[in-house]
Amino acid sequence: MMKHVDVMGNRNGRIVNVSLIDVDNSRSNVDYQDDELVLIDNLRDIPDFAACKIAFNVGLVCLKGKLQFEIGENSVTINSGQALFSHSHVLLTNIMASPDIQCRLVALSDRVLKNILQSQFTIWNKAMYPNHFYVLNLSDEHLSLFDTLLPTFSRADTILKHEILVSLLRAGFLLICDLFSSTEPHNTHFEGGSRMHTLFHRFLNNLSQRQQKKAPVSEYAEELCITPKYLTTICRKMSGKSAMAWISEYVTEDMVYYLRNTDLSAKEIAHHLGFENVSFFGKFAKKHLGASPQEYRHSISQKIMD
Repeated sequence: MMKHVDVMGNRNGRIVNVSLIDVDNSRSNVDYQDDELVLIDNLRDIPDFAACKIAFNVGLVCLKGKLQFEIGENSVTINSGQALFSHSHVLLTNIMASPDIQCRLVALSDRVLKNILQSQFTIWNKAMYPNHFYVLNLSDEHLSLFDTLLPTFSRADTILKHEILVSLLRAGFLLICDLFSSTEPHNTHFEGGSRMHTLFHRFLNNLSQRQQKKAPVSEYAEELCITPKYLTTICRKMSGKSAMAWISEYVTEDMVYYLRNTDLSAKEIAHHLGFENVSFFGKFAKKHLGASPQEYRHSISQKIMD
């Protein structure tokens, strides 16, 4: 039996933004933490968030049991021997876990991950950004690094603990990137220099942090002190998608969450997301969900009843 850890008592609750500091403060079994890196030896007690945006990159290895949740509009199931990797600023909802769940969690800032992967960072982007996450079946050799080496050194009393852990993570994440390359050999190699990486992640961070995400590309570009055209160029080179596509994708994720998990009216949701009026909101829903807000809510209700 799966335990549902998604608290929906407040049906009008907003999406919670979870930072690395929040991860540290919410855990009693953190093996290692600093401002940009958190290691959790055994993730048993899943935080009770109705929905959260996680402001960090994740490596989650399931050692026992089963974990189910939704990332954006994608339903994800992680079983024993599998690992999930996701980039920062994904929307996580509807978490369910088996009573015997045992997971190891690595949470990293964008800066630390980029420093670990260096020239291979584009492989990570190539794998992550189409769906925001990637699930892999890990071999015993890969599992041993996350199951044995990291926990051992994260508990060690040594002055160079951070440097040792970063070195181990570099080995682990390079192995993961190698698996990405072998499973996705035909993907186009994304381009982009250091400045593009920085601006792209700042754009996603700004987009994620906003409540009213429905805004023109020019507004996001102004926050970065660049032109809308250059922002779109950056997004295409870094992820294969335009800036407008990213905005629409994040707006759609929030819209789906509010329609499925709250009692807010269409007018209230439209205001939350930054639409000028309910009419524009309805047209957006029709385009991206294939149904009006009311029709989409009704279809979800029918699925629950069935």
